[in-house]
Order: sequence, then structure tokens, then C-alpha cells
Amino acid sequence: MYFLEIFYDNAKYNGTGKFSVDINKGFIPKWTLLRSGKKSTELLRLIALALTGNFFLNRLSDYAVKMVSASAPYIHLETLIARHRETEGRAIKFEFVGSGLRIHREGNIENLSKADIQHLSLDFQKSKISNSSDLGTHFLAAYGSKLISHKDTDDFDFNNIYMRLNRLTSLFDSKMPVTNPVEFFSSIQTSIIYKRLGASNTLKSLSDLENKWLNLNAHHRKHEKYSVDKRFKSFPPWKKRMLLPLIDICRHMLDAFPRVPRPLDMPGVLLFCNPSAYCSSKHFVSWLHFVDELFPNLQVILSLPEHLQKSFPDNLSKKRLKLPDYNLKAENKFSNLSSPFVLLVHIDGRLPNLALMKLSRHFKNQGQKVILTRKNEYPKNPEAVFASCIFNFDTSAKHVENLRKNFGDCLTVGGSGVDIQLRMEKDIEELEPDFDLYPELGDRAIGFLTRGCPNKCSFCIVPQKEGASRQVCDLESLLQGRKKLILLDDNILAHPEADTFLEQMVQQKIRVNFNQTLDIRLINKERAGLLKQIRCENVKFTRSNYHFSLNNDKNLDLIAEKYRMLEFTPRDNVEFICMYGFNTTLAKDVRRFKFLRSLPGAYVFTQRYRPVIGGPACRIENFFDDRADDLIDDLVNINFTQNMKTMEIYYKWVSRLYVETFGKLNMNLVDTIFKYNFRHRKGAYIASLAGTRKRSFV
Repeated sequence: MYFLEIFYDNAKYNGTGKFSVDINKGFIPKWTLLRSGKKSTELLRLIALALTGNFFLNRLSDYAVKMVSASAPYIHLETLIARHRETEGRAIKFEFVGSGLRIHREGNIENLSKADIQHLSLDFQKSKISNSSDLGTHFLAAYGSKLISHKDTDDFDFNNIYMRLNRLTSLFDSKMPVTNPVEFFSSIQTSIIYKRLGASNTLKSLSDLENKWLNLNAHHRKHEKYSVDKRFKSFPPWKKRMLLPLIDICRHMLDAFPRVPRPLDMPGVLLFCNPSAYCSSKHFVSWLHFVDELFPNLQVILSLPEHLQKSFPDNLSKKRLKLPDYNLKAENKFSNLSSPFVLLVHIDGRLPNLALMKLSRHFKNQGQKVILTRKNEYPKNPEAVFASCIFNFDTSAKHVENLRKNFGDCLTVGGSGVDIQLRMEKDIEELEPDFDLYPELGDRAIGFLTRGCPNKCSFCIVPQKEGASRQVCDLESLLQGRKKLILLDDNILAHPEADTFLEQMVQQKIRVNFNQTLDIRLINKERAGLLKQIRCENVKFTRSNYHFSLNNDKNLDLIAEKYRMLEFTPRDNVEFICMYGFNTTLAKDVRRFKFLRSLPGAYVFTQRYRPVIGGPACRIENFFDDRADDLIDDLVNINFTQNMKTMEIYYKWVSRLYVETFGKLNMNLVDTIFKYNFRHRKGAYIASLAGTRKRSFV
């Protein structure tokens, strides 16, 4: 987000007026200066209020009502911003977004309709800034002229749903503390130990610039055993004051962008009320350069005394930030298409779609042009549309619905997500796939040697759709000269010729991703030897990877025996797909996870059961028993060396089910969910009882 303009009416000191930044050829000033005084302080506060969002704004109402003119019932605010895809998602359609609100003397907040927003300079698409995510997607930090730091670690307690307000409350109240520097450095060093790239890059940037602009030898902070407390306390007071707001900004940018490698490079808005109070005039210019380099893409609006404005560095005053430019319609990338053409739609699934690849080959053999699209981006006037829907997900169903609205009778939809009986014509099914349809495959082949499975698992679509195991292709035809194979077979080891297939892979030195898992129960010494000779790898062929399934807690002794035959080590990266949410209990899940943790080199990939069309429903009424809390304690103490992200998804599922069953949160589970990732969302999660109820403003 970048701030562009605010219109205000009935403000205590500013009355009625408009404040805008200069927009010139798609650029705005990085630095905008205001002359210090009551009006500038109020203007900065009005900007902060307008950009905060109603959910948080209600917590600032006591400050806001003091800014209402004595003769008026409310303050009227209209604001214009530019939004960024990298912070607010790729679904953004408009570059300039306007919003409006009124803050009434009684403290209530009123969102304005588009008809009531009449004073902004540019045309805009109305979009209310009124939900709780604004201070996450819109990064805003604001600071008053007097700053104090927390005496303890309360500001690192993410249980508070309004924690994000810490970014700007010092602008309204000098008694509101900012981040405790010692606690920040201790926290960031802990993150570095756990290999958090964002934390590492943040500390490096901060240390380098401290050396450059403040002459502080800070590189030793990167050594985890160094006493940050002792070092920071040795700084002279003026250096501590200069660092205090910058450390606070770093902390909040890390919280706002936890998965970004370089969070300090993200866009946003900084508001400073007379920051010259943080340091002497002698060091103020150095501090400005420090801010400029530490936060290269943050827009800064600050108030300064007149004599410091005159000495403001020319090279900073000339700096510009580029506004985002994404106001292009999705159809433009298809604008040069000429009819006729066939449109193929990839609805869901991460892998290239084999059915679409064969359809592409069919139509290209007829001399027709083929276009592939994945999202809701459709070229106009296709001759025919074929879509493949693999999963029975709500998102997939909505995509299919949109396709039907757009193309009507021109559309044919197939796949397990819509109809497990529908088949392509036999002559199309037998064609070689068109690898050009998915250039990202590169030198990888994809397809089936066998289809079907003799097992009749009630949760699985394969018995009904494919039947018994049968061969559908040979290795040479499948590879088409390639040496890497993404194998989609349902249960290759169940086929009578399985050993022959494995021997061929060994002889031809084929690298294989057994994508749909292997049945470890069918392993014997001979097959174990063959599998160890095959380079079994992940789907990108960047490392060793084996895939097995463990969908219940039966036959664990047999599985352990088969596992030992393969003589795995941690370098083999053995992944067990563990389905949950079908008919297991928490006790059975914990037993499975503990068992897998005991196997050297094994880890878990949790996968939630999603009923196929006509398939059995979930049976989880008795998921918890009277040992639920003890079992959850056991669960969160099972740590795998990798892929804990899918376990985190499982934790959230268990947490929500726990609330629905017992009407309360299990806080040990909640603390574990937010121990490392998205800590800033913890308060909202608690307030909404794991998303089972709406949050209130209380």
C-alpha cells in the first residue's frame, strides 16, 4: 500500500481540507515533509485513522473523538491509496482504491457509500478498508515524537487480537510503548537458529547499516551466544533513541510478512511526528539515510521543524517510488488469438493434467489450434471448451459453475471431480500425450504403466473407477526418450509384472517419482533391492524421495519389518501419506505418528479425507475420548525433521474439531500452531474460537 490522498472535514485543528502526495508519471515521492505543529500532528493521525480499518479503528475511538471539531458531530474522512499485489494478493483488480468513513463524537464508526465519497481527485473503485486484515495486508507504522520501550515481553504475546495496533499507538499516546530492543534481538536470533531466512536477512541489513550510519560494530549480533542485552546497554542513550523506532519497524515487518525472504523490502507507509526528537541535529541526517536504506520501498511522511527541512538531504527529497501497475484485464493475454481454436481448462491439481495432454494431441493431429488456461481467465469465442476437474472441492465446483455460465453448451467437463463414469473415447485415451502443453515438464515424462488396484478401500475412488490392476502402457512409450518419470500408477506393486517393470527401470537407469505412493506391505527382499537401485525422487527431481501410505494404525509390526528391508537413512527422505478425517480417532492418529517417528528417515505428509462423488462420508463423531487433552499433549510433542507444515494443517483441523466438540480451545494446541508461523494471527484465532464464530469489537 502507498498513501495518495486524504480529504478531511470537521477536524479540530485542520478544519476542512485535502492533502495529497505528488503523482508524476506513475511515481510518488518516497519522502514527504510537513512542517511541525499541531496541524501536522493531527494530519498524521487522520491519515493513520483512515488507513487502519474499522476493526482496529474502534480501539482508537477514544483518541479519534478528541479530534472532532467542537461545533461538529463527526470527522469526515476520504482516502485514496494504491495497493500492491505482493502484499494483498494477486486478485487485485484496481490500482487506486478509495474509501470513506465518519468518526462520530459518540465514538461510533460509519462507513461511507460510494455516493458519499465526492472529494477525491482521481476516479476509483470503492473498496471499504474495514476488516481486520488491513494492518496485515496494508503495512502501516506510525510514531510520535516521544518513544519508550516495553519493560517486559508483553509486546511479544500474540494472544491479543489487537496486537497490530502496537505499530501506531505511540503516534496518539506517548505513554504507549514500542518494542523492547533486547527482546527483539533475542527473538530474532532464535528465529535464525530455526533457519528463518527473513529473520536472518533482517538482522544482516540492520547490522550493516548500524555500522555504516551509526558507527556501531553490530556484526557480532549474528552469533547466537553473544549477549545482546549487555551490548545494547553499553550504547550511549542517543544511539538507543535513534535505533528504537527502527527496531520496532523491523519487528513489525517481520510479523507482517513472515514468509517473505526480505521483509524489509516490502511496500508500505511510515508516519513520523517530528522524528528529530529521537536524536541530535548532528546525527539526524545519518538517521534519515539509515531509514532510507533499511526500508527501500516504504513511503515516509514526516513532520519536521523548519530549520531541519532546509537541511533535508537533496538526494532523499528526489527519491521516487513506483506505483503498482496491474490495471490490465486478464483477456489481454489472449487478445491476439484468432478463431477457430479449442480451449482446454486445467481446473485443479498441481501436476500437469494427462487427460488434457491427450486431448491436445488429438486436436493438434486434426490441425486445430489449442489453448490451455488454468484460472478464471478465458479467451473469447473458442470453437469448443474441454475442462478437467480432478477433485470434489468447493473451489473446483465454483470454477466449473463459472465455466458453464461463460460457455454453456460449448463446454464439456470431465474428471473424477464431476463424473467418475465419464471416459474419453478409446482412440484419444490411447494417444501419446502432448508434452508441449505443459512446458514446465521439461525433461520429465508423466503417465501410467498400470491402472487399478485389487484393494477395495472404502474411501478410495480407484476400485470403482479403474477396477483391478492392469497394464495400460509400456515403459518405452511412456518415456518418449526421457530419463525422468512421474509415475501416476495407483498401485504398481500389485500388478503381476511389477518386478519386471522395476527391473526395466534399473536397467535403463530411469529416475522415478512414484507419485501416488507405493504399498509397503507388498515389499519383499527382491523388490527392496530393486527399489534401492532406482533413483526414487521428488516430483521436481531435486532430491531423493520415497512415497508410501499409512491410512490407519493396523499391521504396524508388518510395516516396520518391510521398512527395515529397505535400509533407509534420513537422506532418503521417506514420506508417508497419512489420511485423516475419515474413520480414525485422535488416539489412532497419535499412534500412527509416533510409529512413523520411530522409523529412521521417515516423516509425515498429512492429507485430509475429501469424499468423492457418491463416496462415504466422514465418520469422526467419536474422534475424541476422555483422554483428549493428554493425547493432544502427546501429539504436539511428536516432531518430525521436515514437512511439519502439513502437521500444522492437521493441528488446525484438530483444534477446530476440539472447539466444536467441547466448546473451548485447547491452548497447548493453539500455542503450537502459532509457535513459528503467522504469530500475528494468533489473537484473531483465539477471539474467533478457531474460526467457529465471528470476532467482536469487545
